[in-house]
Amino acid sequence: MSKSLPYSVKDVHYDNAKFRHRSFFKVITQTLFTSDMKRECVSCSTGKFLGLFMIFGLACLMLTHASKTPFVTDGLSKGLGTNEEQKVATDVGVRFKKLLRRAPWLPPRLSGNEKASSGIFTGKPNEHDEEKWKARQRNVKEAFIHAWSGYKKFAMGYDELLPLSMQGFDGLGGLGATVVDSLDTAMIMGLEEVVSEAGSWIESNLLERISQKGDVNLFETTIRVLGGLLSAYHLGGGDQDMNLANTGPKPTIYLEIAKNLADRLLSAFTSSPTPIPYSDVLLKNSSAHPAHNLLSSTSEVSTLQLEFNYLSAISGDPKYKTEGMKVFAHFKTLPKVEGLVPIYISPHSGEFIGQEIRLGSRGDSYYEYLIKVWLQLRSIQDGNFTYLYDMYEEAMRGVRHLLVEKTIPNELVFVGELPGGSKGSFSPKMDHLDICLLACTVENVVIILVTSFCSSSKINLPVACLNKLNWYLRCIKVKPVLWIYPMGSTRGLLGPFHNLYLPVRSNFDPVSLAQKRVGFTIKTRLLAHSAKAVCFLPGTLALGATKGITKEKAMKDNLLTIEDFTNLKLAEDLAKTCFEMYSVTSTGLAPEIAYFHTEDFYEDGLDGGNQSSEYVNDIIIKFNDRHNLLRPETVESLFVLYRITQDPKYREWGWQIFQSFEKYTKVDSGGYTSLNDVTSLPPQRRDKMETFFLGETLKYLYLLFGDSSVIPLDKFVFNTEAHPFPIKDAIYLEGGSNMMKGTIFSNFCKCVDSQLFPCSLMWSWIKEWIKQKQVYFQAHISGRIYQPL
Repeated sequence: MSKSLPYSVKDVHYDNAKFRHRSFFKVITQTLFTSDMKRECVSCSTGKFLGLFMIFGLACLMLTHASKTPFVTDGLSKGLGTNEEQKVATDVGVRFKKLLRRAPWLPPRLSGNEKASSGIFTGKPNEHDEEKWKARQRNVKEAFIHAWSGYKKFAMGYDELLPLSMQGFDGLGGLGATVVDSLDTAMIMGLEEVVSEAGSWIESNLLERISQKGDVNLFETTIRVLGGLLSAYHLGGGDQDMNLANTGPKPTIYLEIAKNLADRLLSAFTSSPTPIPYSDVLLKNSSAHPAHNLLSSTSEVSTLQLEFNYLSAISGDPKYKTEGMKVFAHFKTLPKVEGLVPIYISPHSGEFIGQEIRLGSRGDSYYEYLIKVWLQLRSIQDGNFTYLYDMYEEAMRGVRHLLVEKTIPNELVFVGELPGGSKGSFSPKMDHLDICLLACTVENVVIILVTSFCSSSKINLPVACLNKLNWYLRCIKVKPVLWIYPMGSTRGLLGPFHNLYLPVRSNFDPVSLAQKRVGFTIKTRLLAHSAKAVCFLPGTLALGATKGITKEKAMKDNLLTIEDFTNLKLAEDLAKTCFEMYSVTSTGLAPEIAYFHTEDFYEDGLDGGNQSSEYVNDIIIKFNDRHNLLRPETVESLFVLYRITQDPKYREWGWQIFQSFEKYTKVDSGGYTSLNDVTSLPPQRRDKMETFFLGETLKYLYLLFGDSSVIPLDKFVFNTEAHPFPIKDAIYLEGGSNMMKGTIFSNFCKCVDSQLFPCSLMWSWIKEWIKQKQVYFQAHISGRIYQPL
């Protein structure tokens, strides 16, 4: 039955008008100038003023929103924009009067292509992709089995495997570090046989080892052995939250051994006159002492807290957390350079020593643990740990201001160093390790000392030294160690140093040792440092930006501040640089240390060997820095960035790195080995498989290629040795976060309600308009835009 015709054209317009969408502006103007409203408003001066003011304000909002206003995401997608744009970004909304001239920056609604280009990836991989990554994950598992089989066959119970020599080596205190470091990786991979073998060894041997061993380094023992035990306790079902192990000892075994070890390690805290612990512990009698140079590393004393905090949580004994957190509370009181700190601190005075600032060796994990410990503790009501997040944010601002540079010609972003502090010159170096040897012969005995003069052609020793000694300078790539052996040894002065078995503590003082041996004062600065690369930083920045959730969800829930966007963009830029340090070499594996071509620094003829790389002229690799130790930092950052951005390129980069490990470092008899030179083919092999290859590198690759629901980053925090600890009852917007939703709206409402017109007239459409336009306001700028009362 047909619908009856309208009575008139006027009725047609009326009926259509009821269903036709009308803009908000038209609604307001029609309302203002219809009969009753018009008569009431224009009858008094106040009504006229309010009406004109509202129309003028709405017109300004529409015009400024329609114009292309720069927003932080625009700047981020173009390398943070120009200096002028960044200045505008930081000064946005300083005064209320600027609201009429320039609207706050609002992120645009992104199309699918724009989302992809800005690092936002939605949807699930197709079935083909899922099968591809499952297959690649199985390849990583097979690599772990091969590495473990070599260790079990030739070095079971030793700290590390020497795969070419097919024997074990105790370089970390003799606690079977590889066994404990590998255990939770095997649990995550579901390798029950390995879990049983490692767990049985720990149950039968580790307590006895702990009670009999001598000196161990507090930092290394905490992150590897204590961390491994605590992670195995949780993953094995100790918290009753999950159980990835159906074999091996009961989880309480791991906990009891962890408590026994931690009780002995606590002597490093209780023996020190300040909150800064000593660096070395004598396990067998639970005593501690400082390093020979009387100093502690900043990163080492501040990279114990995740482990001690979690032990207190599961044991019910607060003493571990109390001692560990005293360190951060003390750091809070010390002077800093834009949040950045020197790499040495005295446990006797509690003050920083020297001015050298770097995020490489001896500085790195201080910044990593600031954000991770905050994530671990922020759910504690009235815990007052917000100072950790504040220190982290200040430090990252300092990194961006003082340490970030770009290369020539292709503008790779990198983080350099300040060897002389903030007043000194900038060094375009990103390092893992920087070690040289000074060898002196005295009465047919060779004393090999560790120094840091890799970039020097000579050492300025006193004339007396030159007359009395034959000395040699040779840079090699090993952990800090002192060797003393007869000059006539068949090994020879320049022989395979990895076969010499007289290690000392990682914090020994080579200067004092030399003075005792040769009887004169050496006036040369000799430093021994072993550390992780700056390539840990991309993962730390990304984690600090979204707090472990995906970027897409963080944006959807209005959780990202301008600073978060900035840090996330920097994380992605640095990850690109770290990956190119791999791809620029002939082997596809990164050197231990790289320098970068800048306006002030360049050395010709020191490229990575891969001439097809676009960045072959941006990255400089000196002869002494070309080794690779199977390190995990880059793949760790790729794992974190993939989880957060869902960008598949991070998986592909990780797969390329894994293939290079397989091609050049795999040893047929079992295990994987470090390399001496990643720029040459075939690369010369070095006889060492570090514990972190099983504990970190392969673990992160396995998780990178797997389901993101396994060990999710918003539920777990990884210690610096990749041992995951659970975050209990996390309240993601508590504990001092600067991302509380709604603050901007309430402050705006206070201002408007008190000065212009009833807030109820504006509140509903403000929320709806913001929702439609995908506006992401940040609480930290709310008090500056509108100056609320």
